[in-house]
Amino acid sequence: MEPDAKTIWLFRELLKEKAFIKNKFERFERHLEDQGLLTLDGKGMDANIVEASRQHNNDKEKEAIKSGFFEVSNYRK
Repeated sequence: MEPDAKTIWLFRELLKEKAFIKNKFERFERHLEDQGLLTLDGKGMDANIVEASRQHNNDKEKEAIKSGFFEVSNYRK
C-alpha cells in the first residue's frame, strides 16, 4: 500500500520540524567546501521555451545595425 498525499506531507513537515533536511544540506555543503567547491545560495527559476520570430532585415538595415546607426524612418514593421 502506498502512502497518501497527507501522510507524505506530514512526514515532510516532521522532517522540517526536526531540522533533519537542513542538517543534511549543511553537512553536504561542508563536504563540498572541504573538496574545494564553492557553494552559493540561489533561487530556482522555471523557464518556458518559446519560438522567437525570425529577423527579416534587408542588407542595408543589417549594415546599419552593425555600424550602430539605424534610421528610424527606414524601420519596417
